[in-house]
Amino acid sequence: MRRIYALGASAAIALAAATAIAGGASAAPLAGTKVLDLESPTKFVLGKGAEVITTVEADACPISMEGLLASNGKSSDTLAFTGPKASDNSVCEISPEFTVTLSGTLKSVSLTAAGKATYTGTFTLTLPGPCVYSFTKVAVAEKIPGVTSGSGSITLKVRKAASVANCGTPLKVPVKASDEIEFDLNPENVHEPEFFLIDTSDKA
Repeated sequence: MRRIYALGASAAIALAAATAIAGGASAAPLAGTKVLDLESPTKFVLGKGAEVITTVEADACPISMEGLLASNGKSSDTLAFTGPKASDNSVCEISPEFTVTLSGTLKSVSLTAAGKATYTGTFTLTLPGPCVYSFTKVAVAEKIPGVTSGSGSITLKVRKAASVANCGTPLKVPVKASDEIEFDLNPENVHEPEFFLIDTSDKA
């Protein structure tokens, strides 16, 4: 897409936003099932088709992709990503001597009532060398009730054909991920990025 970041060693997730469409939840699940409810900052239940921005960060380098809410009010809610806005590339200067590149295409996000968020796609992390690592999933833990943001770690294997001989493998790196909407917070229609609110409920 279009980003170059200059980040410190403890860099936070880059925030981005897109427009949310408020609407009804999906069809009701089976009686007694614990479900996950995604809401706007003012507690509107978000309907299918709400536009979202998802940020995935690996080794302090973030990328952001735009997608749609595909389901809500289920035991596992989903976000779907297609087209050119589902991909991004970032060059992150961690220090003057150390630059990280993260690129990726996001396909889907699954958010469960147990607080697990799984981001599926194709991602490539490149460290100086070059040392190139590829991965297809990022999983983070999210607090419920809370907001759609979490952290974790991932263990990567080096792509030997694209890397120099002395790259570390397996390599464990920290990961973060978040899902946001853009919500109208004032009469001047200035939109601000906001996390989804998440909570669970039992459908009787």
